Amino acid sequence: MKYELGDYVRINKRWKKTNNHPFKSEVDDDGYQEVIVRKKIDCNASGFIAGFRYGLKQLATFELNENDFIDEMVEIETNSIDVYLVATRMNCIYEVSKEDIQLIKDVSEIY
Repeated sequence: MKYELGDYVRINKRWKKTNNHPFKSEVDDDGYQEVIVRKKIDCNASGFIAGFRYGLKQLATFELNENDFIDEMVEIETNSIDVYLVATRMNCIYEVSKEDIQLIKDVSEIY
């Protein structure tokens, strides 16, 4: 099912951005490190579909690039997700996957 702007929905999980950053000290033996950028958390809320975003980064893989002058972490691969933006309050917009949304009222039924 494709949701439209203004649909009234219930959500049971949402994506939350983490504060994980690549650190040179956490690189495995192969020189790679996976960083979780967003993780799902439980949420029991209802709100309106406010938008859609394509390709938000969910997981990133970094490689340690050792140069003569500086060691740096270089991003080599990412996993992306598509999410709906759900406004639950006037100041709160959640990023929600399609499978975590349940339609309460279609926008045509509201008006």
